Amino acid sequence: MSSTPDFIEYIAAQISDAGAITYRKMFGEYALYCDAKVVALVCDDQLFISCSSNRLKAADSSSVPLSKPRPTPVPKCTSSSKIPTMAIISASW
Repeated sequence: MSSTPDFIEYIAAQISDAGAITYRKMFGEYALYCDAKVVALVCDDQLFISCSSNRLKAADSSSVPLSKPRPTPVPKCTSSSKIPTMAIISASW
């Protein structure tokens, strides 16, 4: 199952206050850009954000629940966290 254009447009609208939001289809799914930088991936209608230490600190202080980061085989790569779909739909962020 791949992501639907409606879901991508909904996510883009939800984060539009962050900057210039664009998205591109990549590898059958989507990459979300903010001010021309990749900030998230959408795969199978699920949002994955890059979790730098600063973003994790910000997430800890927000009401958005994050799943545990997925393990990564390459130590230099950052991990990512899946945002639960219900948190996106009912987001007050």
